[in-house]
Amino acid sequence: MSSVSPCLAYLRGSGAVAAPCCDGVKNLNKAAATTVDRQAVCGCVKSLAPSIGAKTDLINSLPAKCGVALPYRYSPSMDCSKIL
Repeated sequence: MSSVSPCLAYLRGSGAVAAPCCDGVKNLNKAAATTVDRQAVCGCVKSLAPSIGAKTDLINSLPAKCGVALPYRYSPSMDCSKIL
């Protein structure tokens, strides 16, 4: 998840989405090529989001701001095993 560390200020509601943030989002999306990878990323986001103070609405808006389309929306109660 270090690839999206430039996004922390945005995810906490105190910054803008900058190019390094979007580069990290795009790289993470490319790395999540299989169902297992996508489920692992989901689990990581789900466990880290509360500890870093990330806001749910900002997590969900970030991919689109970086030109990445995800087939799901993040929720603190989501079941990552259902992501294909």
